[in-house]
Amino acid sequence: MFTDEIMESLDKDIIFGVFHHRKLVAFSILIEDRNSERDLTNYYLKYKKEDTISFDNVEVRKEYRGYGLEKELIEIAKKELAKRNKKHLLAVVSKVNIASFKSFEKCGFKVLRNNIPIYGTSRELVEYK
Repeated sequence: MFTDEIMESLDKDIIFGVFHHRKLVAFSILIEDRNSERDLTNYYLKYKKEDTISFDNVEVRKEYRGYGLEKELIEIAKKELAKRNKKHLLAVVSKVNIASFKSFEKCGFKVLRNNIPIYGTSRELVEYK
């Protein structure tokens, strides 16, 4: 992520963090109902922005991977979807990132579109509803 995107998210988006001994070890950014290139409804026009939350990012520090933190952040996002009365939760995941792809699958996400070129690589658009 770029610094300007992070600053924009601090003002406009939903951010969850996981801390260990006061150190940020994992976070997720969710985009809700706004015009942004990072809003995934741009890649799946069948859904209205006002009905959708998009994952912009889920990051876990390398040394904290394997503890289920990504899955926990995904589950928190699913609760946020219900809390905000939204219908769709979208994310893009690279199949090369097997652990992340499996985390989304285990949390009930299904592939909507294959091979979407985002950030210079092919990714899968996945959805939970």
